[in-house]
Amino acid sequence: MALQFTTSYAADSLDLFRYYKKLAERAMAQVTDEQLLTVLDAEMNSIAVIVKHMAGNMRSRWTDFLNSDGEKPDRNRDTEFSDPPATREGLLAMWEEVPFRTRNSSEWAGPARSGPTYAS
Repeated sequence: MALQFTTSYAADSLDLFRYYKKLAERAMAQVTDEQLLTVLDAEMNSIAVIVKHMAGNMRSRWTDFLNSDGEKPDRNRDTEFSDPPATREGLLAMWEEVPFRTRNSSEWAGPARSGPTYAS
């Protein structure tokens, strides 16, 4: 599906975030619970660790992004690379906390969009 761009940077950004978030969810759906936690070698991270890190990064970067920039003082990046949630449900719950899925995103997304959405 081709992306439909508008004149609203915020709306376009939100649509792209949702599109890529859905791609990640579809990729996670293709692996077993055990595979989410599997590390192939010492130089790699598991899918669960990558998701935990991405969620922490996006929470930090996009929380209050219109008023503050970059890392938030409460982020501890190093902890994102250890002890991911032990279950798929826990991992997906963490993933759902990403700010662009919360009501806060509607504050900067502007008016409702017409045309296709990229969340499905």
